[in-house]
Amino acid sequence: MSEDFEVKMRIMGAAAERFTRFGFSKVTMDELAESLGMSKKTLYQHFTNKQDILSAMVDSAMQKCDVHVGALLKDGQMDFVDKLTKMFSFLATQYASMNPEFIDDMRKHAPEIWKKIDEYRHVRIREQFTELVREGIEKGMFRSDVDQHLVLLVYLTAVEHLINPTALAEIPYTASQVFDAITKVLFEGMLTDAGRAKFSIQSTLNVATDQSAYQHSVSK
Repeated sequence: MSEDFEVKMRIMGAAAERFTRFGFSKVTMDELAESLGMSKKTLYQHFTNKQDILSAMVDSAMQKCDVHVGALLKDGQMDFVDKLTKMFSFLATQYASMNPEFIDDMRKHAPEIWKKIDEYRHVRIREQFTELVREGIEKGMFRSDVDQHLVLLVYLTAVEHLINPTALAEIPYTASQVFDAITKVLFEGMLTDAGRAKFSIQSTLNVATDQSAYQHSVSK
């Protein structure tokens, strides 16, 4: 790992913390440099402005998401229901990290970057959903009588219209809770009886694992 890369990652980490805490529009490059104990000259050698830093942060997050989800989708040995629950768990975690105030601030003051995020969500949701449905039907876990195109439209519409700053500001739920409800209702309705039974068992095991991990972390 190069020194230049390490410095960029350090800057992005500090920026993420300050953007989330104070708001993208309120943080200045001067303040960021000071928080890093870094000269403004060094900071500007790596990023030209706040938008440049935010764009790099978004690109990095997208790349990590692509790698993780891509590995799950391509895993031919993993049980399909296990793959489904792992996918939901990962995506729910990503949505849980979304701060509505930060997103709203970014949408207002860095609209081109928010547009990039929105377009990415649209394309990836379509690709990932299509691949999941295809595999689910092939393995007898999803009902074959469901219109895939119509369900895709419902899923895209629900995610894009409910998980956004405006909608989240009007409802008493987090992005993670909304996403969990959408996937639970939609995908459980698509599962066959056998698939639903396995999904229920896997979900129970995941909850037990999460609780055990939490208790372990608390006891430390």
